[in-house]
Amino acid sequence: EQSGSWTARRKWKTSRKLSAANEKSHKAELQNKLDIITGLRNQVTDLEAEKLANLPADAQETIQTYRDRLTLLEQEMEDVDTMRNKLELAADLEKTKAASLQE
Repeated sequence: EQSGSWTARRKWKTSRKLSAANEKSHKAELQNKLDIITGLRNQVTDLEAEKLANLPADAQETIQTYRDRLTLLEQEMEDVDTMRNKLELAADLEKTKAASLQE
């Protein structure tokens, strides 16, 4: 019986080692993919900058104006989401107060 439990323990240790090795391999693979994506993103950014630099000044200005507007709209949307969350929390608090007053 001792040899059976020893064998089971050994199998368990081996499976843990394999799981750890698989996890390390998976993490390395994900990091490699992330590195590739980052490299590609950087290449696209460089190409965009190069193409933009070759455009006439008025076109560059127009593009920058639209980018600035987009940034402002994104910030406004974040502000709206934040305000909505605050209002929902305030409404929940009022409901809780009302419920506790009724008890």
